[in-house]
Amino acid sequence: MEEAKQRYSLGEAAACFVLGGIMSAILLVLVIVPVGLFVAWVRATIWNWFAVPYLHLPHISVWLMYAVTLFAATLTGGRARTMKKELYGETWGSYLLWSIAGNLLTLGVAWGLHITVLTAR
Repeated sequence: MEEAKQRYSLGEAAACFVLGGIMSAILLVLVIVPVGLFVAWVRATIWNWFAVPYLHLPHISVWLMYAVTLFAATLTGGRARTMKKELYGETWGSYLLWSIAGNLLTLGVAWGLHITVLTAR
């Protein structure tokens, strides 16, 4: 029997491991954190539009909403577990685009309600 050839040397494998970690950190900083901050901004805006004037709750900042969102995702397991391939496709890029589009739609509906409720006062 022919022995399996080794694809990478130990040094090459270590370099791939380190570079993979660096690329993951860059992806986290350049893509995932800004999308998370955008989602937190949408949620904080909706909170400040509705919860503050009608429920008499305090204002919430984007950073606090970001922390609350991370905490809630930690407790519930986040959305990665519920992601469906039929809806989002195979890539995380399409998942992020659907997340942005869904939050924009939610913000638009909330803005319409906010304007309607404010003009009815």
